Amino acid sequence: MQYDQPQHDPYDQGDMIDDRPEARTNTLGVVGLVLSFCISPVGLLVSLVALSRRPRGFAVAGVIVGLVGTIVWGIGALLAASAWAYGPAMFKTLGDFTVIQQRLTVYAANNNGAPAPDLTTAGVPGDALVDHWGTPYVFTPGASGTWTIQIAGPDRTLDTADDARLSGTMSQAEIGRAITPMIEAAGASRAAGSATQPAPAPSTSPDPADPAGAAPDAPPASSDPPPPQPPASQP
Repeated sequence: MQYDQPQHDPYDQGDMIDDRPEARTNTLGVVGLVLSFCISPVGLLVSLVALSRRPRGFAVAGVIVGLVGTIVWGIGALLAASAWAYGPAMFKTLGDFTVIQQRLTVYAANNNGAPAPDLTTAGVPGDALVDHWGTPYVFTPGASGTWTIQIAGPDRTLDTADDARLSGTMSQAEIGRAITPMIEAAGASRAAGSATQPAPAPSTSPDPADPAGAAPDAPPASSDPPPPQPPASQP
């Protein structure tokens, strides 16, 4: 008895096995991981693309490092923006307050506890007598060596919403709360000032392309010789 042999289609690739060697290194994943340490947002994007290739070890590591680094970059950018907007006024105010407090304490110790009548008498230097916007501090001495200073703030006007009042008995937390409205107003004012740029002044010089503003053309020079002069008459 004969059995029919199954016919095999030589063009049928269904039973073929892909025995090509798998890539040992994901180059794009390595690049993404390295960039994640240097430029985290870029490394994160490259690592996400590298996840489509095998092996994915370096790509996964790049995504993790890049994500953490991008978050850190974002926090740093926010801190830098806050320091740019609020830093100068805050550092000036806190520095002046420290100098004023020290000079008033020394004056009281040298004068049997008597408060100084004003900041100049207490020996406060001139640059610590005015706020960040050039307005003098309003100093008010009190009983038992207490004192207060009033800061006009960015609007340079006393008794308005952005004023700050500090006293020598305040703690650091109380000082921070007292100057917060002033610092926020200063940041908003600075941001608004940087967003609004003055328009350039119009030029007063004539535009060469404008016929109305151009100077009248000079008559062209003639190349013809001058006409002969008549001979002078003899007496």
